[in-house]
Amino acid sequence: MSGTADRVHRNAGTIRLGTYNGTTPLETFLPKVENCQEYYGGSEKDTVHHLRAGLDGSAGQVLWEAQGQSSVDSIVTLLRNRFGNQNQTERFRAELYARRRTKGESLQTVYQDIRRLVALAFPGEGGSAPGSVYEVVARDAFLSAIDNPSIRRRILERDPPPDTLDAALSAAVRLEALDAADSALRPIVTDVPLPPSRERQVRIVNSEDDRLRGLELKVEGALADLRRQMTDVITHLSAERRTAPTTPAPREW
Repeated sequence: MSGTADRVHRNAGTIRLGTYNGTTPLETFLPKVENCQEYYGGSEKDTVHHLRAGLDGSAGQVLWEAQGQSSVDSIVTLLRNRFGNQNQTERFRAELYARRRTKGESLQTVYQDIRRLVALAFPGEGGSAPGSVYEVVARDAFLSAIDNPSIRRRILERDPPPDTLDAALSAAVRLEALDAADSALRPIVTDVPLPPSRERQVRIVNSEDDRLRGLELKVEGALADLRRQMTDVITHLSAERRTAPTTPAPREW
């Protein structure tokens, strides 16, 4: 297709940039802006018009500040300063570690939310290799979020344990299905008074369960502290990579 025909093709139709009101992550909107600019062959004017029309709510207020600034970069800079994730990583990390599965919520929904939060909490670390700190933090956050100590323990006891969030999801789905099948086959027990000796045994078992649960909570607290330390290390390393000067190539004589 020639250049003229390509311009005619682009002018014959348009694409929808969508709207952004500041309540969703900015990083999901900016790629749409880049796609719009590419579609219009890098036309600054067309992209600016679509970007201005796509800003709504509190995000639309940045247009007041951009009255004399008509470039895409200047508007995006204003959006990043107000809605970007650079200054919100701590909030996203707190949400990541506090996330818990609600009643009736599927494992897939929890997985998707954990994947979203970990990407926002550690920007630029996505696509890390299996077994990386990024994937291990995501895996542990997911296993804590599903709020099922039995499944969590059985997954982590595997040798080797899952080294990605995706692998943890697959293992959790399988174990939850097996537990559901076992519960369906388990006979229904009616309330029958127990003899005194049996009652004492039940109390001993319950007491031991409470003790083990307390130990498990302590271990989970220690793991949470360790995850926080790991996230601080990731943040520090990411900052060093961004600020490290580029070493010039040696001159050839």
